[in-house]
Amino acid sequence: MFKIISGVVMRWLGGGTLAALLAMGGGWLWHDWQTGRLEERLAEARGESTDLRSSLSHWQAEAERRKQALDQVRQDVRAAEAAMLELEARLEQKDAAYEELWQRIQTAPESDDGPVAPVLRKTLEGLP
Repeated sequence: MFKIISGVVMRWLGGGTLAALLAMGGGWLWHDWQTGRLEERLAEARGESTDLRSSLSHWQAEAERRKQALDQVRQDVRAAEAAMLELEARLEQKDAAYEELWQRIQTAPESDDGPVAPVLRKTLEGLP
């Protein structure tokens, strides 16, 4: 009976050991396959990361160029506004001088009036 029990135990242990070895081998193969897949995905992610970093540098440089261009446009606008204000001030001075001349002409006595060449008269009357 001891032989039967020991034979059953040996079969059970031998079969269990073989099953355990097969399971461990399968687990190792599955782990190796998963590790390989993960390493490939990691390499792809690193490549994409490098691409994104270089792209980021490009876009940061582009943004800096556009910011400088915008700053230049703002400076040009300020200069144009200052020039426009200066021209408006000069125009107001000219308008004031023109208005003064026009008032002087309108208030001149009749004795100061005299014959004028028709071309000159039409030109003077055509002035605003």
